[in-house]
Amino acid sequence: MLKVAHEEADTRTLLHAVNSSCDTVVVSARDTDVFIMLLSHLNKMRCKELWMMAGTSKKRRFIPIHDIHCKLSPEVLSSLLAFHAISGCDTTSYIRGHTKRSMWNTFIESTNLLRNLGRGPLTQETINDAERFFCHVYKVNADSVDDARRLLFSKTSQPECLPPTSDALQQHIKRSHYQATVWEQACCSTPDLLNAEHGVGKRTPVIHLS
Repeated sequence: MLKVAHEEADTRTLLHAVNSSCDTVVVSARDTDVFIMLLSHLNKMRCKELWMMAGTSKKRRFIPIHDIHCKLSPEVLSSLLAFHAISGCDTTSYIRGHTKRSMWNTFIESTNLLRNLGRGPLTQETINDAERFFCHVYKVNADSVDDARRLLFSKTSQPECLPPTSDALQQHIKRSHYQATVWEQACCSTPDLLNAEHGVGKRTPVIHLS
């Protein structure tokens, strides 16, 4: 069951945790990607308690994943991987001027807009929903970031704080969709990933939006 086709140690770690029969599992990691995956996939594990051991050798931190999991709604947990990918991680760009915390507030209010990101083929509807999510991030009532750019252009003296163009954002959405797909299938020994020819392959260069 642990013979896998995964390329990353992060997802291999998840597979080990899912297949453990222990009541208490402790995962040693200092990576936010692992933390988010543990939260998202806890319902597939048999353990009663799941801890993440972080920090340094001189100052250990034990994070109770099971307690945090109980405080999040099923809707948030279902789209958590998509949020982490699209708001910036090791393999996707961060959005200039918007931190994880500020984007989290938008996510809590608009969770449904990321419900399909990272699941199955990337459809135009999923792209449109993700684009509307970014309009909400910039606090603009619009369906596209191009419209949001036009509305904000006359109100700001800092052009670098404008949203990315729709074309640039779509590349970011494609990359985020692929990364979320990898994480969603972390519990599968042989994940069925999208082909790079579809424009969302892992070899696609990271698009910097700032």
